[in-house]
Amino acid sequence: MLERQHPATNAQRRITIGSHFRTFVANMSALNRAYAGGTTIIACQFVKTNHRGGVAIASALASGTVALPGSDRQGNVTSMPRSTNHLLASLPDAAFELLGPHLQAVDLVHEAVLVQAGDPLTHVYFPHSGVISLVVSLAGGEMIEVAMIGRTSIMGAFAALEDRISLNHAIVQLPGTASVLEVERFRKIAEHNTALRDLITRHEHFLFAQAQQSAACNASHGVEARLARYLLQLRDLSRSDTLLLTQELSAQMIGARRNSVSMVANTLQHAGVIRYSRGHIEILDLARLRKAACECYVTVRSHHDRLLRS
Repeated sequence: MLERQHPATNAQRRITIGSHFRTFVANMSALNRAYAGGTTIIACQFVKTNHRGGVAIASALASGTVALPGSDRQGNVTSMPRSTNHLLASLPDAAFELLGPHLQAVDLVHEAVLVQAGDPLTHVYFPHSGVISLVVSLAGGEMIEVAMIGRTSIMGAFAALEDRISLNHAIVQLPGTASVLEVERFRKIAEHNTALRDLITRHEHFLFAQAQQSAACNASHGVEARLARYLLQLRDLSRSDTLLLTQELSAQMIGARRNSVSMVANTLQHAGVIRYSRGHIEILDLARLRKAACECYVTVRSHHDRLLRS
């Protein structure tokens, strides 16, 4: 059994989707301020991985450049089957027919910053593969993940429907593909489609549940438990036991020191739970990794099943 460590504009018509949604926005803003502690949110830029994980992103802070949606690698606008994104797959046919013709398939490039905190959101993202992390960045250079978004959900919905301002940085943590839609078109479609608005509300509630649990987890649980929870969530969203991930980025995402994560990863590797090499972590023993994780992993999964599978 693994030994756990102890907690160390002119007026525009807005969409009305109920008071519970506005409560979510207020709560998410409060959580963001709590993480930031009143410090200035620093801008990020798009960077490709250089096998240094968080250093690659941190070294690019303050330039103000983000990765914008485009076309595929051949420069063509392509379509993706909606079944690979669970939100799109669960839409009634009539709702999807409104969205489908306007969706564009894009690559989610590793460590690309899709939007910066405080900037207007231009597109919403429906991932088909890969993982997008919502991250708070502090003045000292620290980055802490508050939620993950993958093939089960959507990135940018509440900002698109409200004031279009992002509360967090959105960074591609694991590469993949997504369908994107311009915010204004998304807003107009959702305004006239109750099924889409209701589905988005459930997804945003799940996002807030994740953020709450992450705050509690980072404040209360040891590094081993947090790292195990983090790896399991990435595995669930990526459907892969091999993760393009550095220990440095992992440490930043869970709010831990690099050397603490290194020691825990070394312990897990010697126990045969994971194997890591520069820029990659492979999960070898899923059952033991689940045993090492804190209860937050199961809690977030239960929120997912209750809100998104009903």
